[in-house]
Amino acid sequence: MRLALLGDLHEHWTAEDVETIDGAGYDLVLFVGDLADPLHRRTLDIARGIAALRTPALLLPGNHDGTTPGGVLGEALKVGVERRGTAARAVARMEALEGALGPVRLAGYSVHPFAAHEVTIVAARPHAMDGARLCFAPLLRARHGVGTLEDSVERLRVLVDRAEGDLVFLAHNGPMGFGTDAAAPWAVLGRDLGDPDLAEAIRYARKKGRRVLAVLAGHVHHRGSRRWLLEVDGTVYVNAARVPRVFTVDGRQVRHHLEVVLGSGRARVREIRT
Repeated sequence: MRLALLGDLHEHWTAEDVETIDGAGYDLVLFVGDLADPLHRRTLDIARGIAALRTPALLLPGNHDGTTPGGVLGEALKVGVERRGTAARAVARMEALEGALGPVRLAGYSVHPFAAHEVTIVAARPHAMDGARLCFAPLLRARHGVGTLEDSVERLRVLVDRAEGDLVFLAHNGPMGFGTDAAAPWAVLGRDLGDPDLAEAIRYARKKGRRVLAVLAGHVHHRGSRRWLLEVDGTVYVNAARVPRVFTVDGRQVRHHLEVVLGSGRARVREIRT
């Protein structure tokens, strides 16, 4: 099974990407979220561009999808205030995003089985931002009935129990536990920003005797200097957030995504530059 994995787009998506991805013959395209720029401009335009794909695709919303710039700032400063109507407005934004995505499935607290390949993709918590707490709680309560990190752990355990075959976790933010140094995949300024609920779901799956082929995420931006690809106990961990994903090499503009190949009980990952 061949997957195309795209990290935080942040507006870098055009018809050229559609042509490239569709032409590569992938079985599935995975997006880890964050479609727009920090001011959330063109979110729906980018979503409509993604909708043009002929290849089946899943998108897990990031902390810049269905939220507001002020809300993101409040969560970053830990001063987010839940005001009347917050949840309803956030749900409306998510419904608009889902409509703009067309045939592309909006994932989050969901399982996506691919029986022909004996693989299930487990979509983890959407809108993840800082593993120290549950960010954007009004939106998560309204859309998913999840109000605490403990709720999230329990929901993910249920998803693991429902999933069949080998597992691939799809997330926006990666799991907690990969260090705090500058090169750690999900650390910023000496803090591990990874999600504890995702880490617990992976541990739970292993305790249940499940094979976890890969954990695919993004969120913490890098330009290749981070440890964006690791393999631990037979599981491949990927931080796909190479930002910007369109850049210049030797005077030539290249567009970046990752190829993930699942087979023979393992996952293999390589960078693709077009």
